[in-house]
Amino acid sequence: MRPEFNIAFDFYQRALLEKGFSGNVIWLFRENILVKKGNARRYKLILNPGLNEPNVNVKAIYDKLKDGNREIFFFTFIKSNDCTYATIAGDDFDFEIDDGDVINKEWNLKFGFSCCFDMEGDEIEFAEEEWNKMKRTETKDIGPFDYFYLAEYFK
Repeated sequence: MRPEFNIAFDFYQRALLEKGFSGNVIWLFRENILVKKGNARRYKLILNPGLNEPNVNVKAIYDKLKDGNREIFFFTFIKSNDCTYATIAGDDFDFEIDDGDVINKEWNLKFGFSCCFDMEGDEIEFAEEEWNKMKRTETKDIGPFDYFYLAEYFK
């Protein structure tokens, strides 16, 4: 039986702190992420964390997935000193257990920690004002992040 969001989120925050991440979680969904070709790595991520208010919508998304008995996977996306950027990934996300990842079988919830980007070492930038222009002209498909949910589908 899956718990209510606040219980699952509390479990996730405690696991983040135990693994050396910040417990200050900022949620991202697919519409908050643009991908460009990067220099040092394969991807350059451009984020707009305020678009569609993901921190406000995450509970509604969790509740709808829970009610529909769909897979819920808390994915730790970006590690930063001040916060942890996270998302809820979808049914078909290619999740293989790595060291440090957690599956709570009683709740049928997965928590991924091992494949995150690092704010210090990866190519990550923030954009708000030029977002729509970049979205049209400079970015490509989101590729491996296709399994991140779109918050707008849950409104």
